[in-house]
Amino acid sequence: MVNKGSYLQPFWADLFNHYIFCGFTLSSMGNMALTRESLNGHSTNYNKEKILAMLEAKDFSLFSPLQTHSNEFIEVLPDISNCGRYGKDDALEGDAAITENEKIMLLTTWADCIPVILYSPGNNIVATIHSGWKGTYKQIINNVLSFFHKKGTNFEQLYAAVGPGIKKCCYEVGDDFLNYFNKFQNVLFERRKDKLFFDLSYCVYLQLIECGVKESNIDYCSYCTCCNEEPIFSSYRREKNLFQGQAAFIGMKKKYE
Repeated sequence: MVNKGSYLQPFWADLFNHYIFCGFTLSSMGNMALTRESLNGHSTNYNKEKILAMLEAKDFSLFSPLQTHSNEFIEVLPDISNCGRYGKDDALEGDAAITENEKIMLLTTWADCIPVILYSPGNNIVATIHSGWKGTYKQIINNVLSFFHKKGTNFEQLYAAVGPGIKKCCYEVGDDFLNYFNKFQNVLFERRKDKLFFDLSYCVYLQLIECGVKESNIDYCSYCTCCNEEPIFSSYRREKNLFQGQAAFIGMKKKYE
């Protein structure tokens, strides 16, 4: 990941900087989540619009779903491309957004859950995913990639970024998780004395690879939202009711040729 000051950008984004905007905001950008009050002195709407202003993308629509820890995605067409932009009243429920259209900024939010960005330049599809433990268990990654597959995406040319999220160092879970995530148990879990810790972030990474995304095309962020000191992220585990939602965003400036 490349630190751009206000957001982290996947290493592969510079290859396509004439075609896309994408990244993961830092906590300094303020709250982006529809269901949270902003604590940085600005409204959540202001914070989201600041992304477009920062990127010089004020002519973009902005789509932000109402996240419910599901495995559902929304295909964003122009007629719904501003749903959730100004609040949750017109937001559509889902935990991922996909579009083949230019000038639509897709935005999902996260604190400790795992944000994922996808870009297929070969057939001009972009997506952003919120993958909490429930969505990960319900295979939201597979559901979204099934859409790419149906559209004829060449997975050799599909790019992914797994953003900052809670890591095994901090994510204590119950033993029931061993049943939910029985695959790759030897790398996803660590027991310390009588406590069990789970690597949700790496689980998402392994699911991407299992679905056919090339390892060399995935930017995997090593930052833990709960304990990383610089850059700092908002964390539900650490801050409880004071947490603020950061954003994963991606939008196409124009079609790749």
